[in-house]
Amino acid sequence: MPQHTFVIFRAGSQRFALPLRAVQQVVRLPALTPIAGAPPVIAGLLDFHGRLIPVLIGHVLLDQPLHIHLNSMVMILGVAVDQPQLGLLVDEVYDVYQAHPAGIIPLALGSRVLAASLRTDDGIIPVLDPETLVTHAQVAATPDLVA
Repeated sequence: MPQHTFVIFRAGSQRFALPLRAVQQVVRLPALTPIAGAPPVIAGLLDFHGRLIPVLIGHVLLDQPLHIHLNSMVMILGVAVDQPQLGLLVDEVYDVYQAHPAGIIPLALGSRVLAASLRTDDGIIPVLDPETLVTHAQVAATPDLVA
């Protein structure tokens, strides 16, 4: 039977998961360029190998207590291979988890960025939808053109 692979991370007091296919790289908190007038969910821009990508603050996006420190990490995400589209600022990235399909339960209701829950031996972990995160970053970074 096929296995699904997830990256497990922590933002605030909650563990979350993202499909490994969407995580291109994990880096320690780099220097970010602030964006004047950006919404609170955007920490700034990251120069990632010559490409500027917005970095979302995972704590704000996921309604978690904000605690950014020198050991915080940025997960570089992209829904297409070699096309980084955003960074996600989190407290800690600490595991790669192989899940059996029966342990992945799709969510019909809940947060706009949650796609499923992952049942592990240590409990249930919300799974984020990378495509929705990318869309959220694009909407947050685009000025409101409606008067």
